Amino acid sequence: MRIGLVGCGYWGGKHLRVLHELGFGGHVVVTDCDRARLHDVARVYPAATVTESFQELLERSDAVIVATPASTHYSFARQAIEAGRHVLVEKPFTTSSQEARELVQMARERGLVLMVGHTFLYSQPVRALHALVREGRMGRVLHLDSQRLGFGLLQSDIHVLWDLASHDISILAYLLGEWPQQAAARAVTHLHSQRLWEVGHAHLWFPSGASAHVHVSWLFPYKVRQLMVVGSCATAIYDDTSPEPLRVCEREIRFPAANGRRGWCAPSYRSGDVHLPHIPQREPLLEEVTEFVRCIDSGSPPLSDGAFGLRVVQVLEALDASLARDGQAVPVEVLSAAPVTGEGLQP
Repeated sequence: MRIGLVGCGYWGGKHLRVLHELGFGGHVVVTDCDRARLHDVARVYPAATVTESFQELLERSDAVIVATPASTHYSFARQAIEAGRHVLVEKPFTTSSQEARELVQMARERGLVLMVGHTFLYSQPVRALHALVREGRMGRVLHLDSQRLGFGLLQSDIHVLWDLASHDISILAYLLGEWPQQAAARAVTHLHSQRLWEVGHAHLWFPSGASAHVHVSWLFPYKVRQLMVVGSCATAIYDDTSPEPLRVCEREIRFPAANGRRGWCAPSYRSGDVHLPHIPQREPLLEEVTEFVRCIDSGSPPLSDGAFGLRVVQVLEALDASLARDGQAVPVEVLSAAPVTGEGLQP
């Protein structure tokens, strides 16, 4: 299989490294609008083919990875699908749900794999957390609170919620097995005259009754990647920067059965053990690209298929609608009860 890589900047460079680790070194074709980058690729990865022509890349590839700025995702992905190529597009999938829906339909009609790079779905701590939730070991999920903070990297075509919160939206949907039905957001910009928000807060409400808060920032001096999942009988804390990325705390607040019918009754508080599950060491991006290749070979849909990426974009659009209404909660235009993964889009 020959794989084309469009864009070899910050994230594209990681894709190139992973492709070589997976044994595709001599079967990778790379293009970028920056000649200096292509020169560096040819120097560091002499087995790879470099070209300034996207059309040449399409002619010499069976599958394409798009790792370019978000505003260009649609154009590159559309051309690749029209050429009959399987496509992996970095997140966010596109900058509008109309574009995303069009790509999903095109790939489906041609029987092509269309995958979106929601990398954290391939993270071992997130997979372990998903198992805890699905097995009911935390009881009923009540609330989720996420922080994704760092120093940059500011984008010229999308704001911080589209850049960073897209990760959290995908994780939340994966953990809960459902999509939010309402969304609200507030955001601020301090460094740029246009509304390229640098700090954002999102609130999401799910059909099951769970709620979520997401805090994202490009202005924080160091990296924070933490998610807390509060269940009715335990709380899990996922810290992507920690050598012990997942811990489960047995904590429970119990109200008497009569509470609410005879006024306030003080709850009882139970504290139990703290567990540190063993988490295998596997790179999420390597797992993601491996799944892309596997799905091409098998014809099965990936976990983060185009339909999944479309729904993330729809949630992001709802956050934009809320921002335009000064933080008012708005409905999310997705089929909340539909399956979350694997050909989840319904007509």
